[in-house]
Amino acid sequence: MNDDPKINILIVDDHPENLLALEATLESPSYHLIRASSGQEALRQARSYNFAVILMDVQMPGLDGFATARLIRELKNAEHTPVIFMSAIHKAHQHIYKGYSAGAVDYLFTPFDPDIVRSKVAVFVDLFKKSEQIAQQAHLLQQREQSNLLELDLAIERRRNLAEAMPLIVFTARPDGTIDYINQKWFTYTGLTFKESVGWEWTKAIHPDDLQKCLDRLTESIRIGGGADMRCRLRNKEAVYRWHLIQTTPERDPSGEIIAWLGSALDIHDQNQEGERPVEKSEASP
Repeated sequence: MNDDPKINILIVDDHPENLLALEATLESPSYHLIRASSGQEALRQARSYNFAVILMDVQMPGLDGFATARLIRELKNAEHTPVIFMSAIHKAHQHIYKGYSAGAVDYLFTPFDPDIVRSKVAVFVDLFKKSEQIAQQAHLLQQREQSNLLELDLAIERRRNLAEAMPLIVFTARPDGTIDYINQKWFTYTGLTFKESVGWEWTKAIHPDDLQKCLDRLTESIRIGGGADMRCRLRNKEAVYRWHLIQTTPERDPSGEIIAWLGSALDIHDQNQEGERPVEKSEASP
């Protein structure tokens, strides 16, 4: 049993006997033959269906085949639908040229050879099937991409929510080490704004005596592509420095390239022997 949908084919002629002849020629369980007895009816059908090919008589009262083909070309769903003109009268070269100018892909004379008509139609049906398959595959790929993007967005949101829930400072940085995200814990601790913290601005919160050592360690870590552990004092919003353990680790893509840095800063002031000394005030504090 063939579960493939039938392929729509439009046959247009104002003579019923010609329509019957085309139907007999193209009869197939794979085809859905739709007839139209005028140019106006052909336009209505072209708006309602996607056709693999249209076989159209040239000489019709009112809207002839040439004018009908041009109007069909203006329809978004039918602008690329192949049209085969059929005529028993207009056999002169100028009429054939006019047919191709109207967008026809072929021009046949009647009475026609049934085998030739079937062969030509089969070619366009095969092209239509392939085009439909490509369109379906593109649609599936687009859906998959949208699904992957949604999953990625959800994963990023989950990671962001997790970072915000952590009881320590958490940050991410670009491959060159410039900070692009810090959780709320940092802003609450330092009193700095986002603009005052991104890039390398956050290093202004490091104690001057620790700054160069920390920068050297971070620079070396980025150069070799390895994680870093360092202890330094960070200034809080009361201009008090407290010891923190800063740790960074690279995030890599499947090829091993570093795509980001993940980092944290844990307050170890109370556990550090330096914490036994009086809390150091910033030189800028009163």
